[in-house]
Amino acid sequence: MSFVTALALTVAALLAVPVAAHLLRRWRAEEREFPAASLVAPHPPVAHQRRRLEDRALLAVRALAVITLAVLGATPLVRCSRITLARSAGASLAVVLVVDDSLSMRARLPDGRSRFEAAREAASDLVRDGRPGDAFALVLAGSPARLALAPTTDLAAARAALGDLAPSDRATDLAGALGLARSALAELPHADRRVVLLSDLGDTPPPPGEPQPWVVLPDLATPAPNCGVAFAEQRGARIVAEVACTTAGAARGRALVADAPAGAAPPAASLAERAGVQQLELAVREAAAVRLDGADSLAYDDRAEVAPEGTLPVIGVVADPSRAAVSTGGATVVERALQALERPVSVRPLPVVPEDDAELARLSALVLDDPPALAPAPRGALVRFVERGGVALALLGPGVGTAQLGSSFEPFLVGTARYEPTTAAGAVPDAWLGVDGATLSRLNPRGRVELRGAEPPGAVALARWTDGAPFALRRVLGRGAVLAVGLPASVDESDLALRPAFVALFSDLLDRVERIRGAGRLTAGGSLIAPDGAEVRGPLGPVVATAATDEDGRPVRLAVAAVRGRYELTRGDVVEARQVTLDPGEIASEPGHVEEAARAVSAAAEARPLDVSREVVLALLALVGAEIVLRALRLRRRDGGRRAADPEREAAR
Repeated sequence: MSFVTALALTVAALLAVPVAAHLLRRWRAEEREFPAASLVAPHPPVAHQRRRLEDRALLAVRALAVITLAVLGATPLVRCSRITLARSAGASLAVVLVVDDSLSMRARLPDGRSRFEAAREAASDLVRDGRPGDAFALVLAGSPARLALAPTTDLAAARAALGDLAPSDRATDLAGALGLARSALAELPHADRRVVLLSDLGDTPPPPGEPQPWVVLPDLATPAPNCGVAFAEQRGARIVAEVACTTAGAARGRALVADAPAGAAPPAASLAERAGVQQLELAVREAAAVRLDGADSLAYDDRAEVAPEGTLPVIGVVADPSRAAVSTGGATVVERALQALERPVSVRPLPVVPEDDAELARLSALVLDDPPALAPAPRGALVRFVERGGVALALLGPGVGTAQLGSSFEPFLVGTARYEPTTAAGAVPDAWLGVDGATLSRLNPRGRVELRGAEPPGAVALARWTDGAPFALRRVLGRGAVLAVGLPASVDESDLALRPAFVALFSDLLDRVERIRGAGRLTAGGSLIAPDGAEVRGPLGPVVATAATDEDGRPVRLAVAAVRGRYELTRGDVVEARQVTLDPGEIASEPGHVEEAARAVSAAAEARPLDVSREVVLALLALVGAEIVLRALRLRRRDGGRRAADPEREAAR
């Protein structure tokens, strides 16, 4: 408080004036008849009566009036403590509020509020400062960024949208959020446009662009050391967990502990003293949850439920180890490629294609390496598996020449297929497999399966040999899909298995499994694929599934999983479980820094004079009116008392 402000407030010292007036005031002596002394009631001495406070209600009103007068004198010097909108020439504003609802915004500030609570309160202050004609929009910066409220001049709708906001467990997507914000402003007619950024800036630095983001709460980027458990899952007789830390200091002296029965020593694994992501294992056959001991700035992510092993997608692999394994022995090249992806899948080697529908139902995808033609029973089971939402991949090779009577390569191919020498050196995948697909250009094959003329109805060529023949085909069948490639995985037939495109092929397979069946484990912010008629329930209750279309043009229902935990998809008596986990990168990310350009724009958020003179004057007038009413009531009561005490005298008057 400045000296001038303090001096203005000293007007309140005049409060002593009405108090003294009430103490020193003298009333005119009341007239009384003098009857016999024995009949006269005793009265306090007049000197004592003078010093007693009279009419405390009236005194309170007068004291408040003096205090209000002091506030009125100090009003031009009072500064505003909340965020306000500075205006140029009084024009209307177009404001997009970018509120970060990611996991890191759950961390606590020194005042006890979470970063998210502080951000939402600041956004509410800005909307409260809005005037008719101002347009507000709301963008959420949790990944993926979303437009929560389109630009509107309805301030009540903006306040309601902010009131409905809740923190999530998503990662941060500042780039996407600012892109949405600038797009929302582009079509508005307002000359004064603002992008307000309320975030800890934990993602990459905001991308350049106009308008510059207005970082109204730089304190949100205060460092908050933290370690958290991204996920934990049961794998046989052990629990595998992924832990992330912002700094080495946050991990110092801490350990991962599994829940244990009462009285038993909980198994523990110490954290390495370093920042980043680390994987820990606990020799525990079964536990409900794991937790980190010690404390940090975000207790929310220190504990995680242990997901059962069955939540992982299971990939069945049918391959002959004598032909599909490397010369050093061990797993087949298909199994090694799936393991090299380091994605949450369970690989299950199979001797033959199962004929039992129940056995195939436990798989998410089936990979056949250089298979012979399929007999009717396994072929029928495979078709039903795909139609229910399975994915099947066939790497075709010399085995196509071993077809027996009644067997065929349905549903991958129609008719007969043959393996023959080729002069084509490689394949052209166009956009399939991304950058890694370019490594298919030099394969040096000894031969290939001729897919030309064997394409099933509706098949699409994903890549072609340099001579134009199909190299890979994809066919949609029911809810699932089948893929056929004209080369086997064997390194004796080509160097396909030695190319990055080979690993990319299985990454594409798993992506397709997730798009069709939904991932068994996904990070917060992802979408669950809900089968028709299935109800989705998460840790916070039912989740609404909305209609969408997949890349193959088929209708699907998607339910967004905004928070971690177990989700259940229930359809009749069938219940499918999904595990939603935290993004380790979000846990390990540290708050960013406010760039100089954004800091310059942020200067407008500083406190400015708050003129409440009008309100103070109205309060003062109300107090004056209250004093008049009280004085009138007091006089009325006094006159009424006199008439009651001596009715004959009052009548004579």
